[in-house]
Amino acid sequence: MACLDNIATPQTDCSTVQAIVLDGAAVVQMLHPGQCRTFSGYADKVFMPYVVSWLMKVSRLDLVWDQYLPGSLKAATQEKRGSGVRQSVCIGQVAEKLG
Repeated sequence: MACLDNIATPQTDCSTVQAIVLDGAAVVQMLHPGQCRTFSGYADKVFMPYVVSWLMKVSRLDLVWDQYLPGSLKAATQEKRGSGVRQSVCIGQVAEKLG
């Protein structure tokens, strides 16, 4: 970080953050499933509470995920693993969590 001191002035005050971008895959890897045995349980008990906690601090939250381009190694790996039930989260579900 010392190399950045030459081109930028460090700020010590923490202004209000209005938006945040989260890497969905990194969040999933970061949060431990605990006693959850299904993705639905993990989503309800671990993942969504984490996302909702950020929504209490910011006015906008963008959650981004990897894209599996046709012919890529990621796409091939995903095909080998098969497909399962997908869970879609809409704003109504988040609003319910906020109460």
